[in-house]
Formats: sequence, C-alpha cells, structure tokens
Amino acid sequence: MVGAVECFLPSFSFQAMEEELSKEGFSLVQTENELRGKSFLVDRHCPDVIFFPHHLIDYLEALPIVKKKALVIQVGRYVNYASPKILRGRKMNC
Repeated sequence: MVGAVECFLPSFSFQAMEEELSKEGFSLVQTENELRGKSFLVDRHCPDVIFFPHHLIDYLEALPIVKKKALVIQVGRYVNYASPKILRGRKMNC
C-alpha cells in the first residue's frame, strides 16, 4: 500500500511553494501512482492541500518552507491511497 503525508498552504501561493520545493529537488506529479521519491501531488479538489510520500516525513519537517510555516504538515494525517477519500473533500473548506 502506498501512503502519503498531507500538508496544506495556509497563506503561501502555490507558485511560491512550487518554486521552494523545486529548489529542494521535488517535482510535481499528476497522479497518486507517481507519488514516490521527492515528489508531491496537489489535491485536485482543494488546491491548498498537498501530498508527499510518507517516507519523507522527517525530511519535510526540516524544510525551510515548513519551518517558516508556509507549508503545514497535518499531524496524524496519514492517507492511504486505497481509500477513495484521498482526492475528495475533507474537514477543510474545500
């Protein structure tokens, strides 16, 4: 099973976030099947929600974009792709 870490952008623009992540070697992918290595996926229904491969949790916590709270890790939000809920609305205002 593939898992993910869910994060959200409280007030940072998507373009700025994508530039910051690109500097760190991340690439944007289009489907959950591509989510591996240093990649991220944007929720297609709630564009301020971003998913990363679960194995990167410790690495993500050390990123400057996370430390300055421009990208916030949803603690305890481990998402299992076997669940169809992943790309549908959640408790956020999507």
